[in-house]
Amino acid sequence: MLTFVKRSKNINYVIVYSYERFSRSGINGASIANDLIKKHGIITLAVTQELDPTTPAGAF
Repeated sequence: MLTFVKRSKNINYVIVYSYERFSRSGINGASIANDLIKKHGIITLAVTQELDPTTPAGAF
């Protein structure tokens, strides 16, 4: 999925159930989400957590 998302030019969001379940190790999920927004402009949102990764608090 990540390869497809990174190659596509028309994807703006990746929606996941929970950031903790986004990868096998929770901290790696945060790193992947950070990479997606910084390098590709793709925002990762979790439906079970109210975080806005575009704000400083959400990025933290």
